[in-house]
Amino acid sequence: MTAKGSYVLVVRLEEAASITVGKLGPQAFPKGYYRYFGSALNGLEGRIQRHVRTEFSSVTSTASLLGPLS
Repeated sequence: MTAKGSYVLVVRLEEAASITVGKLGPQAFPKGYYRYFGSALNGLEGRIQRHVRTEFSSVTSTASLLGPLS
């Protein structure tokens, strides 16, 4: 059985960063914790793994935030 439902991705920036966020362009993010709330109705494990895959990083805003952490 595949786990389905909602999830929270918690990201910590240890220092301030300028991160490009889609059409918004570069945005200033102070150091601290950030939360992303998502749903995974077609499978929780696969959805979370998409957030951390390098090749997916240019597509999602959460990956933009994860990029500086990799």
